[in-house]
Amino acid sequence: MQNDVCTIWYNPACSNCRGTLEIIESKGVMLEIRHYLEDPPTADDLAEACRHVEPLSLIRQKEEAFEPWRTEANDLSPSQIINILTTHPKVLQRPVVF
Repeated sequence: MQNDVCTIWYNPACSNCRGTLEIIESKGVMLEIRHYLEDPPTADDLAEACRHVEPLSLIRQKEEAFEPWRTEANDLSPSQIINILTTHPKVLQRPVVF
C-alpha cells in the first residue's frame, strides 16, 4: 500500500459519512478527517475537488439552503457552485473522499 493520505470531508451526524469512514479505516488507509461544517472547504479546496468530479455532484440539491438555485441547477457554472458551497457548506454532498 502507498503512503498516501486519504482525506474525507466528514459530518458525524451523517450515516453515509460514518459508513464510509468505517470502510476506509478497516482498510488501514492513512486518513485525514475534515469536519467540513466546523472547518468549511475554501474556494481553492472546492476548485481542486471540481477537477476530479462533476461540480454539481458536490451539491445536495434537496437541501433547503439550495432552494434559491434549484430550478437553474443544471446551468450553474463551476465558479457559481464553488461560491454556493463556500457560503452554504451545509449543501455539500457528503461524504467527499479523495
